Amino acid sequence: MMLMITGCGQIEYRSSEAIPISYGLNKNHQQQFKAEVTSDFYFFGAFPEREYVFIDQLAKSSGFEEISRPNIAEKVSFENILLTIFSFGLYTPKTVEITAWAK
Repeated sequence: MMLMITGCGQIEYRSSEAIPISYGLNKNHQQQFKAEVTSDFYFFGAFPEREYVFIDQLAKSSGFEEISRPNIAEKVSFENILLTIFSFGLYTPKTVEITAWAK
């Protein structure tokens, strides 16, 4: 049952180098960037095997020039669990929240 809720699909976080990303503290970054992304997986998370999320492209599309200290958290929502259960695992959405400091 737990495998059905979590699935096997992986989300890989990448940078396309559209904007600079630093992992340390940057005092010039005073604004908070926040994005929520839902990736769709099917057949108990077996397809697609891997989904890619480009953090820098999300920040750039929100109007930011640089980000630092990105934080990624997978959210377990009641809605996603219900969708997985009622579809008998044929559809398994995964939602992640990405936050960072930005300029």
